[in-house]
Amino acid sequence: MNWFNKAWNQRDNKKQLPKKGKANYDSKLADKDIKYCPTCRVCWEWSYQSSKLYVERYKDFVGYGKIKQVCTMCIAKKGEEKNEQG
Repeated sequence: MNWFNKAWNQRDNKKQLPKKGKANYDSKLADKDIKYCPTCRVCWEWSYQSSKLYVERYKDFVGYGKIKQVCTMCIAKKGEEKNEQG
């Protein structure tokens, strides 16, 4: 049992080093998937729920460094405006 106590204490004394390469993996995925709409000033991304594709919008999300692309809501609004005018 003495060997167990020694091993247990050594485990507790080791410092936890940050994992290299995976620390910013989540943020890199967000930068790749989340886009910024300059028309409505909202970040958005395509998302799946129960095998259905829909747009998820983030109002309080930083748009800095995101890909600028007009969202589907703004495209639909422009299409409706054109139909009403013409």
